Amino acid sequence: MTLEETVAVRLHHEDVRRLQRSAAVRAAWNALCGQRMGEIRRSRFHPSPVEHFEGGGSVAHPLAPGETAMRDIFVSYTSADRVWAEWVAWELEAAGYTAFIQAWDFRPGSNFVLEMQRAASQCQRTIVMLSENYLKSVFTQPEWAAAFAVDPQGLARKLIPVRVDRCHPEGLLKAIVYIDLVGLDSVQARKILLEGLRDRAKPSAPPVFPGGPTKPVSAQPSAGVPAPKAFPGAPSRVIGLWQEKLAYFLEQEPLVADPAQKYALQKQIEECRTRIREFGGG
Repeated sequence: MTLEETVAVRLHHEDVRRLQRSAAVRAAWNALCGQRMGEIRRSRFHPSPVEHFEGGGSVAHPLAPGETAMRDIFVSYTSADRVWAEWVAWELEAAGYTAFIQAWDFRPGSNFVLEMQRAASQCQRTIVMLSENYLKSVFTQPEWAAAFAVDPQGLARKLIPVRVDRCHPEGLLKAIVYIDLVGLDSVQARKILLEGLRDRAKPSAPPVFPGGPTKPVSAQPSAGVPAPKAFPGAPSRVIGLWQEKLAYFLEQEPLVADPAQKYALQKQIEECRTRIREFGGG
């Protein structure tokens, strides 16, 4: 082999090795990009570092310094309703939601304004503890207004009021159907709260068939069977609360256009009427 041929072969081998190195670099780069894109896609579907288990439980993994995480619900309240806010947040997390609440998540050394900004921007929904104290507070207005601005039509249900005291919201809040916990015990309140967060109000059991023959109802009680009496222990205050709820829901019914929200409102109207009859309110 001549000198020229030897030089040509060596140059050829160097070119091949150079191409192999560049191909390996490209392959490694593509693999890295693919892994990163996969992480981005997963983060979009699982933005919160919370591992959900079958049965509704969840475990929140600790965040690294400076790391942020999406949470399900920001609980907005005024200091006078802190007890209600903590009860609601506890029940939400017991049901598998992740909550952000000032009493638990605003720690010493943090910036209050920045924490509020983080809560408003990184939570899927905002729940407000609706009361006279909340409506009169100046500092709570930006909290619910931030959620309202993102979803003014209520299609995504970003803002969900929870009434915990007798009050009458006005203005923009008046048109938003709220979850009403006034006058309920803890079992009923938990049930109504969690049902109100569901996307649909479909019952777990099939509805009663409305058609078919019906038995005639006698105007007079049968012989030997005493006529039923109204429950004597129902305080008039409870009846008044349900009557007040019914009046409000009837007022809101023409304002609701979304079919799902309208159906939920009609169920609440039906429940109010049933409760009034049960307590002997007529």
